[in-house]
Formats: sequence, C-alpha cells, structure tokens
Amino acid sequence: MAAKKRKTTGRKPPLPPKPLGRPTKCTPEIAAKIASLVESGVPGKTAAGSVGLAKSSFSLWMAKGRAGDPDYSDFSDLIERARCRVQVKVIRLLFGKGAKAKPFEFAKWFLSVRARDEWADKPPPSVAEVTDDLFARLSKKFDAETVAAIVDAIADDGGEEEESVGAD
Repeated sequence: MAAKKRKTTGRKPPLPPKPLGRPTKCTPEIAAKIASLVESGVPGKTAAGSVGLAKSSFSLWMAKGRAGDPDYSDFSDLIERARCRVQVKVIRLLFGKGAKAKPFEFAKWFLSVRARDEWADKPPPSVAEVTDDLFARLSKKFDAETVAAIVDAIADDGGEEEESVGAD
C-alpha cells in the first residue's frame, strides 16, 4: 500500500510562546562585577547600584537564589562566597601576625557591622532584665519576707549617705 499523502492547510505550525517581560540583567558578567566589589568590602546593594542594577532587584535575585530558583541560584551563591571571602580577609587582618592597633580596631568594627550576629558586641541588659534577674536570684535564696525587706532597704536608701552615730 502506498502511503497516503497528508493534506496541508497552508498554515504554519504555532510558534513557541514568547517569555513575558524584559530579559533579565542577571548575566554572568554582571554577577562577576558585583561579586568582585562585594569581595573588596562593598555592601551588596551598593555594589549592585554601582553597576546599574536597582537595589530591589539585587535583593530579589538573592531571595530567589536562596529559594532555589535555578535562574538566580548561581548569582546568590557567588555573592555569598564573595561575602565569606571578604570576612576571611578581615579576620586575617584582625588575627594575623603583626596586627596593629588601627587595623585591629577597623577589622573589629567592620566585622561587627557586616557580620553582626557573629561579631557585634551584645547590648547591655535593660534595667527590667537586671531587676527581674535580681528578684529571681533573691527569691531562690530567701523567703518572700526577706526579699521584701531587702527591697525596702534598697528603696529607703535613696542614695543618701548614712549619718554617723554620735555626730553632732
């Protein structure tokens, strides 16, 4: 049997759908420029702005990359590695041989700003926290009546100096 010839309607096959919106600016070249600046100590959003990328776009790309979006994961990984490398450089400056006072102070400040959760000095406790802790400790060691007497003694002091006995 001879194969039947298929009738054509004269129509072209449909084109694949066009992507919506503009093409992304997230190119390897842009990512490398931003990463290079970040590695030299420039904050990510500032580095992005210096290459013509909106700070909001930088934040969005980082969030998408961290969430696993394949279009942005290489970008966010590159920036995170650059952030780690600059911290390593500063740590070497901080703890390396021959560290001097000024570089040491700068390095400590830099790390406290850039890696707050790991390097920043913890803020002093509030008065309420100190007071709560004091009462908790006193309550463990003394009965309620003794704790009340201690609190009264502190409150009655008022910062006045004691009068000496027999002074006229």
